[in-house]
Order: sequence, then C-alpha cells, then structure tokens
Amino acid sequence: MPLMRRLVMTGVQRLLQDPRVQAKAAEVAQREVKPRVEAAARAGKQQLTEAAQDWRNAAEEVNPRDKPAEFAGRLKRRLLD
Repeated sequence: MPLMRRLVMTGVQRLLQDPRVQAKAAEVAQREVKPRVEAAARAGKQQLTEAAQDWRNAAEEVNPRDKPAEFAGRLKRRLLD
C-alpha cells in the first residue's frame, strides 16, 4: 500500500508542476470560481446587514444590559421565524 501511495503522490506532484495544468487551473478559477465566490459574498453581506438590523431593533425594544435573558429570547425568536 505505501508503494501505491508514493506512486500516486509523485504523479500528482508532477501533474501540479506542469505549466499547462497551472494555466488551466488559473483560467477555471477566473472563469468559474471567482464569480461564484463574489455572488456568495454579496448574498452573505446582505444577510449580515439584515441580521445586524434585527439586533439593533431587538436592542431598542429591550435593553440587553438590563434584561439579557429577554433580549436573547427575542433574538432567538427572530432567528427561528
């Protein structure tokens, strides 16, 4: 088994050092991966903004310093709804 592992690892290392493979990987990253990551980042930023607004609204309704349990309960209900 160690012999097979060594053969596979050597083959993978040689493949990764090939400039054609590196060029293709860079092309795929620019063409396919980067747009997906940017779209996910935009969606995540929007969700983060909405969550921050929920926290602010909950803090306006109940002071988290005076009633931390009630504040946590309101946040929990907002997340589950």
